[in-house]
Amino acid sequence: MFKIVQKYRNYHEIAGELAEVIGDARDLLDIGIGTGLIVEYLLDIEPAYNITGLETKICCTVLGG
Repeated sequence: MFKIVQKYRNYHEIAGELAEVIGDARDLLDIGIGTGLIVEYLLDIEPAYNITGLETKICCTVLGG
């Protein structure tokens, strides 16, 4: 099975800054979504976001479901 090993990053802070930039938009496209951690935090901040994620790396596609 795969194991995700992440270096420490303050994803919550990054998501907060992104939410400020996004403003009133609700339909978002995340190109290179990876494991989707930023998206999870964004949805915690604003559940009304409609986020579509694209990933080309097979390892992230398998891990991200």
